[in-house]
Amino acid sequence: MPLLTAFRRISYFLQTLQGSLNCSELILKKIMRRALPIMLAGISDVCVTFAQPVDNQEAHWTFHFMNTVVQQGHNAFEVPYSGIKSLNNDSESQITVRNTWFIGKRLAKYTSFYLNPELAGGSGLSGVAGIAGFPNGEAFRVGSGQPKVYFARAYIRHHIPVSTETELVKNGVNQLEEELPIKRLTITAGKFSLLDYFDGSQFANDGRTQFMNWALMTGGAYDFSSDTRGNTWGIVLHHVTPLRDIKLATTVPSYAPNGPTFDFNLSKARSLDFDIRQKFNLFGKPATVGFTAYMNNTRGVRFDDQVYTQPDSVAKNRDKNQYHLKYGFIFNVEQQYKNWAWFTTNSWADGKTENYGFTQIDHSVSAGVVVFGHTWRQYESFVGLAGAINGLSFEQRNFLARGGNGFIIGDGKLSYGSEQIIEIYYSARISRNMFLTLDYQYISNIAFNRDRGGIGVWGIRSHIEL
Repeated sequence: MPLLTAFRRISYFLQTLQGSLNCSELILKKIMRRALPIMLAGISDVCVTFAQPVDNQEAHWTFHFMNTVVQQGHNAFEVPYSGIKSLNNDSESQITVRNTWFIGKRLAKYTSFYLNPELAGGSGLSGVAGIAGFPNGEAFRVGSGQPKVYFARAYIRHHIPVSTETELVKNGVNQLEEELPIKRLTITAGKFSLLDYFDGSQFANDGRTQFMNWALMTGGAYDFSSDTRGNTWGIVLHHVTPLRDIKLATTVPSYAPNGPTFDFNLSKARSLDFDIRQKFNLFGKPATVGFTAYMNNTRGVRFDDQVYTQPDSVAKNRDKNQYHLKYGFIFNVEQQYKNWAWFTTNSWADGKTENYGFTQIDHSVSAGVVVFGHTWRQYESFVGLAGAINGLSFEQRNFLARGGNGFIIGDGKLSYGSEQIIEIYYSARISRNMFLTLDYQYISNIAFNRDRGGIGVWGIRSHIEL
C-alpha cells in the first residue's frame, strides 16, 4: 500500500506539471498578441522625451520562463486541541504550481521595462496555515486554489552612471544583456517584490531552487511590505560598486495583513527599507556581510490594545483610521569555498504590533551549508542542510495564549516554545532545463505550541528554466 500511494502521488505530480505547461503556452500566446504591445507602446511614448539612443549592438529584448511544481505532505499526528488557524492533524498532501514569464524590453540606453505575467494555483498545507516557518516557499495564502493569471512585476529600471569604467552584465531573468558602469545609481519604479532586492543571500533566497522553508528563504522576522503573493508597489534606489551595494526603498503595504489589495493612503501608509552589503575576504575566501533595516506604518493593531473572546481574530478589533509603527532588522553573513558554502541570518522585530506582510515570527536565527555537486561530478546539483529557531515577542505570546490568532497561526491556546526547523534537500539537474528536488523538513513546536509537538514534511519539487 505505501508503494501504491507513492506511485499515485508521483503520477498526480507529473500530470499537474504537464497541465501547467500546456496552460502556460496558451496564456503566453495571448499576452504576446494583445497586452504586451499596447503596454510597451505607452511606456515608450513616456520615456522617449528623456531617453538616449539605444546602442544597436545591444539586445533589445529578453525572454525567460520558469515553471515550478511543489508537492508536500505530512502524516497524521495527535493533538489535544486545535484552533481556526491550526495545521490539519490528519494526513495531508497538497500541490502548488507557479509559471512565470520574464519579459524585458530596452527603451533607451540605461533604461528598460520588465513585465512578469504569472500563473499560480494550488494550495499549501492546511491552506497555508498552522506553521509560522511555513515549509513551502511557493505557497500563497489565497482564497482559492484555482489557477489564476496576474502580473507579479511590472517596472521601469534606469541606470545613472557614476563611473566611466563599464562591465558586461549578461542576459538573465529580468536582465537585458548590456554594458553598465561598474559604479552606478539604479532607480527601479513599479510593482516588484522586496525580496528581489533586500536581504538577498545567494544560497538561501529562492524557494523555487533552494531551501523551501519561509524562515530560511529570508530572515523570519523580516515583515517586508507585500500583498498575499509577496509583491508591492514602490521605488528602489540602488547604489552599486564592485565591493558594496546600498539600497533604499519606499513601498506601499497591503490594506489588511497579508491581504490582496494595497493601502494607497500614502499620507499614512508606507514602508521604508534600507540594505547594505559589503564584500570582503575571510580566511582568504570571498564572503559577504549584510544588514537590512525596515520600518512599516500600517493599519496593524497593537497586541496589548486587544480585548478578545475565544476563539477570536485580531482583525475584529481593527480601526481603519488608526496606524501603528513597526520596525526590525536582519543581519547575515555568507561565505563560499570551492566545494561548499555556509550562511547565517539573525532577524528581529519589535513584536508589539501584529505581523503584516510575511509571517508571524518576531525573532529568528538560522544557519546552513550548501555542498556543490561538482564534488561528486554532478554539475549544477546541490545538497543543502539548514536549521532555524523562531520566536515570538512577549506581547504576541499573550495574545495567542488568550485565544487570538493572526493570518497564519492560532491554536486557540498556547503552551509557548520556540518553533524549531531543520531542512535538508537534494537538487539535481536532470536535463538541460529541468531540476528535480527531494526535500524533507522536521518542524518542532508547531506554531510555537509545545502541546502540538512536531511533524515531518516531505516534498518533491520540479523546476524548469527556459
